[in-house]
Amino acid sequence: MSFSESEPLTAENEPLQLSTRPKKPRILFTASGSVAAINFANLCHYFFLWGEIKAVVTIASLHFVDRVAMPKDVVIYTDEHDRSSWRNIGDNLTCIRVEMPK
Repeated sequence: MSFSESEPLTAENEPLQLSTRPKKPRILFTASGSVAAINFANLCHYFFLWGEIKAVVTIASLHFVDRVAMPKDVVIYTDEHDRSSWRNIGDNLTCIRVEMPK
């Protein structure tokens, strides 16, 4: 058997169990206070069908974003989260915690 035909192995040289179900892509949507944010909920719905969605919106964008129309499982962060939790340099902020998994 050639190297390209061999199965992936764990550190103990046992066959690695690979998931046959592909992971959903992780998508971060953002909206600012522009009138274009009117389409935000629709875009989230379309991408929610095949991806894992998180949304970051400004308080100004909520004038245009229909939160009721958003998919129920989409996590929505606003800049209010950071304003209310920030007191000093070094405080834990939501915008910093929303990051790529390792």
